[in-house]
Amino acid sequence: MPISIVCSHCEKNLTMSDAAAGKQIRCPACKGVLTVPEAAAVEAPSKKKPAPAEEDDGDGGYAMDEKRDEEDEELKRKQKRERKRRDREERERRRNPGKPHRGVTVLVLGILSIILSIAFPVSWFLAWRAISMATEDLDAMAGKRMDPAGRGMTQAGKACAMIGAFLAFLGLVVAIGSGINSIGSK
Repeated sequence: MPISIVCSHCEKNLTMSDAAAGKQIRCPACKGVLTVPEAAAVEAPSKKKPAPAEEDDGDGGYAMDEKRDEEDEELKRKQKRERKRRDREERERRRNPGKPHRGVTVLVLGILSIILSIAFPVSWFLAWRAISMATEDLDAMAGKRMDPAGRGMTQAGKACAMIGAFLAFLGLVVAIGSGINSIGSK
């Protein structure tokens, strides 16, 4: 009489011949090792629930193993391709980092445009130069033609230059306004 057991690892229903009683076998589904009980011990109800009937397709679990192996191999291939892509990008970045960034220069020009905002033409020139350099550099960094390490300083310099240009404009308006008032009071 055949012995029916449930794999303790994957809960697959297995049917063994009487000759396998008391021996260790490998589950064809999960490759786990289990001991086939004696025929008398099999009569006792199993505490584990049996696997659903649709999973036992009579192939001994080999089709599931093959599918699982194929999925594992595909996952390994994808991971290997991703590692190679990252390594290639890193080598390319090291080999060709692009032009060095000018973040410090842009930041200094932006700060000077704020400090010298009382001298309108000088402040506007410095602000214009800082903004144009920052715009050019940020585009180059986005296109990976320039070292992106100076992105923060470049953005800060551009913001300072905008503030400097605005302050210079306000200073000009105040100067014109006070000049008009001094003419009107005479």
